[in-house]
Amino acid sequence: MPANYFLDDATPEIVRLFEEAAAAWRALGVEVVEVALPDLAQINALSNIIIGAEASACHATWMRERPQDYSPQMRARLELGFHHAATRYIEALDLRGPLLDGFGEALFAKADALMTPVLRMPVPTIAETDVGDSPQLLPTMAMITHGTRPINYLGLPALSLPAGFTAEGMPFGIQLVGRPFAEAMLFRLGAAFERETGWGRRAPAVAQAAA
Repeated sequence: MPANYFLDDATPEIVRLFEEAAAAWRALGVEVVEVALPDLAQINALSNIIIGAEASACHATWMRERPQDYSPQMRARLELGFHHAATRYIEALDLRGPLLDGFGEALFAKADALMTPVLRMPVPTIAETDVGDSPQLLPTMAMITHGTRPINYLGLPALSLPAGFTAEGMPFGIQLVGRPFAEAMLFRLGAAFERETGWGRRAPAVAQAAA
């Protein structure tokens, strides 16, 4: 379990669901330990450069020829990528190896895998996340990708699993992170967790809209 970052500012309900997931692991005989991870602020900043530049490069032709086909929110996100300098992009790629080494040394010296929440808050509504090109764009994207963006940058294998529901019936998920090329281990862990908890076979009680 992470001692820092991944649960920072998490809502009490998410913390409770996360702790219940940890209890399920203990019931399986897994030793759950707390691990202090390196500061992930730099990793997040470098990840934004790579994701922004590569996404903009992929969409460059359509952004020039048919920008009206993109929603204001997606168009704003892609436009940001055109402003990253090539030197910063290459630097972000070059730093990935050293930062992965540091993260791996902190984590895998103490544990075989890391469990994090996928989101620090209940799943937001479409209206809450569709902020267009407003000043809330970047904070909203950072909120949603807080738990997954660092792992994507580092290139570590990760597996997301259903692990409960909030009081309002929204799904809660955990993310398992392993060493490079440890996908098979993550699948074994995920299968054991689903057998123990049954969350993958459950559906929330959602009220049906009136016809």
